[in-house]
Amino acid sequence: MKMKLKNIIIALIVFIMAVVIHTNVNAAGIGMKINKSSAYVGDTFSVTISGINGKVKISGNSNISLSTSGTQWVEGSMTITGTTKSVGTGIITVTPIDVSTSGANPEEVTSGNSKSITISEKPTQQSEPQKPTQTTTNNNKTTTKKTENKKTEKPVVETKEKEEASSEFGIHLLKLIGVKENKEEVEIALDKAFNIKTFEYTCNIANDIKTVRIEKEAYEYNDLVQISGLEEELKVGENNVILKLAKDGKELSYHIKITKEEPKQEVMETNSIPEQTQQKETIMVSMPLIWFILLEIVIVALSVVATIIIMNYLKKNSYQKEDKKQKKEKEEEKEFKKI
Repeated sequence: MKMKLKNIIIALIVFIMAVVIHTNVNAAGIGMKINKSSAYVGDTFSVTISGINGKVKISGNSNISLSTSGTQWVEGSMTITGTTKSVGTGIITVTPIDVSTSGANPEEVTSGNSKSITISEKPTQQSEPQKPTQTTTNNNKTTTKKTENKKTEKPVVETKEKEEASSEFGIHLLKLIGVKENKEEVEIALDKAFNIKTFEYTCNIANDIKTVRIEKEAYEYNDLVQISGLEEELKVGENNVILKLAKDGKELSYHIKITKEEPKQEVMETNSIPEQTQQKETIMVSMPLIWFILLEIVIVALSVVATIIIMNYLKKNSYQKEDKKQKKEKEEEKEFKKI
């Protein structure tokens, strides 16, 4: 009987441990994305940190140098650039200091993240072809001399064409720079390559970009370019920017439609699991850590109480059986004496 009771207690303890160990709360993490997995020495790359709000520590190993490092504040997302320094593997690490996930139900972030880039040496350029040799025979003597390859000078016509091109009326080069609230700058890509004779462009920008700075080159007309549509902070949705150039009756307008994204929100994954089960899992994920610990304590306490009740019941049942057995033995003994 004691052996059976001991087995029941051991089984209950194993069950409690299994409940504690296998109860999962989805751990939140730091989102990281690198724009290239391999590069040559001297190349640049970028890393985007996303999905968090708070203070982090950004670091890289000796194979790379980062434009932004040390303790930084991230609000939603951040993009940093780096340069490869030596052959090997460059590692970028982001460690949380005081961080929570962005979204409607923020969670504490306790685990960091890292990305790596493989760095190799640039292929050596092919050596210049050897100069051809010329052999002449004079009075039974053979003379060999190298023939120099004369560099071809650029024709005057080509230089003249470049000068004429730079004086053409219009904007020759254009670049859009997005500025975030933390003053970080990122280059914004247009839907097509900029051209002096193309007048309409579109682009999309992330929600964390507050303003846009335009870098332009119109050569002798540079100071005449008027920009409208960037007087205030960019709004969510469409923002129309116009670059107007006018002189001596000539006028050109370049239109850029900048679409700013909506604020990012956490999207719940929909599975074939019933809605009630999904709601329970959502509550479990967003449950603060202290409540989770209290729940574990309550589960353990209830398990201990249940164990005690079962032990008392088995013990009492054992005593009752023992009493019945003794009474039966006494009755049999009395009947035996009568005989």
